[in-house]
Amino acid sequence: MPEDFVISVDMQGQGPMDFSFQELSAGPHKVRIEGIEDSNEKKGSYRFTVSDQEEGSETAGLSGLVIIGKDFTKKGNRGHLACLLVGMGLPPDKIRGKVEFKGSQLIGKTTYIIVVPPAEGELDDAGRVPFASKNFVTKEMYDAAKKVGAAMKSRKAASGGGSTTTIPSSNGAATPAPAASEPASPDIDVGNLFGNNG
Repeated sequence: MPEDFVISVDMQGQGPMDFSFQELSAGPHKVRIEGIEDSNEKKGSYRFTVSDQEEGSETAGLSGLVIIGKDFTKKGNRGHLACLLVGMGLPPDKIRGKVEFKGSQLIGKTTYIIVVPPAEGELDDAGRVPFASKNFVTKEMYDAAKKVGAAMKSRKAASGGGSTTTIPSSNGAATPAPAASEPASPDIDVGNLFGNNG
């Protein structure tokens, strides 16, 4: 008979975690935000659980994870958040200055992402195959990626070739919004601007 032992862990504030995330198929996807977690692991991040709503996607209905770093002194993290908000339909001129909203306001909203798989044979510092890059994008970026993907498929079908296509990534960067004709208030509460988006 195996020896008995004691497992002692402080579970204060800990509940079940979802480990069923999938790697979503490569390319642009329409997604719905199913949940958001404020994580303080490592440098801190907001972890978005999204479900693939892309019609005809190989991974339609499956859940994936999209992460935005919490260090908003970094332009890339601010740009990634801007892509998320604009992708939901918020006008770019409404996200100037300070933005503040509750994470729960994002749940159930639809937006867009691009999934870029790692290069074939690529390994991380620990020698493992890295996860795909998943970034929120605007509707315009999504539409552009769809057009590129369709053109590449047509070209591949016409040539009968088997070349691999690469979907362009936003790398979390957002195109700066054009200057507004009126200066925006320095403290914009975007919370009430999500009411009609779905």
